[in-house]
Amino acid sequence: MRIMVITVSVTVVLLGSIWFIQGSDSRDGVTFTHIHGLGFSESGELLVAAHDGLNIKESEWYMADDRPLHDYMGFSVYDSGFYSSGHPEPGSDLDDPLGLVHSADQGQTLDVLGFYGEIDFHRLTVGYYTEDILLFNPQNHSNLGEIGFYYSTNQGESWDEVEANGLESVQITNVHNPEVDIAVHPEEEGVFAVSSLDGVYISDDYGQTFEQISDIPGGVAVAFDFNNQLVVSTVSSDLIMVDLDTFESESMAAPPTNEDIINYIANDPSDSEVYAVASFIPNQPDENLFIYMTEDGGKSWDVSVEESKAVQ
Repeated sequence: MRIMVITVSVTVVLLGSIWFIQGSDSRDGVTFTHIHGLGFSESGELLVAAHDGLNIKESEWYMADDRPLHDYMGFSVYDSGFYSSGHPEPGSDLDDPLGLVHSADQGQTLDVLGFYGEIDFHRLTVGYYTEDILLFNPQNHSNLGEIGFYYSTNQGESWDEVEANGLESVQITNVHNPEVDIAVHPEEEGVFAVSSLDGVYISDDYGQTFEQISDIPGGVAVAFDFNNQLVVSTVSSDLIMVDLDTFESESMAAPPTNEDIINYIANDPSDSEVYAVASFIPNQPDENLFIYMTEDGGKSWDVSVEESKAVQ
């Protein structure tokens, strides 16, 4: 199902893509409400899905207000765009929730891949080059199945259930569970990772079986980087790097987050020494969002967003 919406002086809804024209990019006073994902484009831009649309960092931050200000959930960047779910911007004619959507032009147009107006996927991740999709289905659905994790290898045309043998001790039944995170390998098909308070698990058969590769109590954030490693954030915001050949772990110098918890991690495919992490203070208002960046593999970090305000 695809929908086209053109916003000028009137709004027209047609079958096709979702297409918008709104205004111009804003680079003054870029602020962030709570976010639901971040990732790098192939050219090195950092895309952040905030509550009110996309904020993008090139040489400096700007708010992409020339496109819809949707509240993206489960935001996951891949080499040609992003996959996401979430809710349409206020006043939109689009159904709520968006279901599973895809964009190849940083949100100027959206292709609806399924579940439009039916399901909001908070927990969603995609392989950067493989486009393997792994998501948590929060409700029984006639075409998807019962509550649980599912994967697709064909851009959402069909789905298979993740059996998750070996994860019996990990509670992954709650879409809002902050103590479990998931990731999909950027290049190797069928390779998934789960980080929990019990440790780090990996699967090379589309999640049918998992092997515990570390007893590091992670659970907050996990991401495959482009250096053949898993990067795991712990509840104390330590960053741990797990070598995928040997499964040996070592600490990565983390930014000075104080009482912040790192809940998103991204690595730049155009420069694998560049990482970005987002953090928040638990049980605090949305203005306590931070984004830190490193250009030397974690040896030094700069504050890029401080107390929800972009540092230009």
